[in-house]
Amino acid sequence: MRHPKYYLYLNPEEYRQLLYALVEFKNKLYCAGRYTEPIHEPLIKISKATVLYY
Repeated sequence: MRHPKYYLYLNPEEYRQLLYALVEFKNKLYCAGRYTEPIHEPLIKISKATVLYY
């Protein structure tokens, strides 16, 4: 069964904040010696996403 697709509509400021939050979270996990692989997939998907300015 396929997973449903979800769409986020973000302005450029929200997009930037989302990317920074994911990178900060990944860095905190890395510093704590924890596994960071689950953060890579959403980080890559969001960084490759098309940003529409409205």
